[in-house]
Amino acid sequence: MLLERVFKIHELARGAALTAARIRLERGVPEVDSLILATAVEAGYDTFYTFDVDFRRLNGETIGQTKIVYLG
Repeated sequence: MLLERVFKIHELARGAALTAARIRLERGVPEVDSLILATAVEAGYDTFYTFDVDFRRLNGETIGQTKIVYLG
């Protein structure tokens, strides 16, 4: 599938769902965006790059070991 060649696709795990809920409550990130970020955090990514404006105010912050970099 083309998407699998372009993106890394991770299944949603319980830990990521719980982390997403925490990110949503503590940081005010919309639900779907918090799930995407939480998946990167739980997978142990060092950096989360995004053009999504919902992450603009989190630019440079770190959650777990994952640094958020807004590219917009």
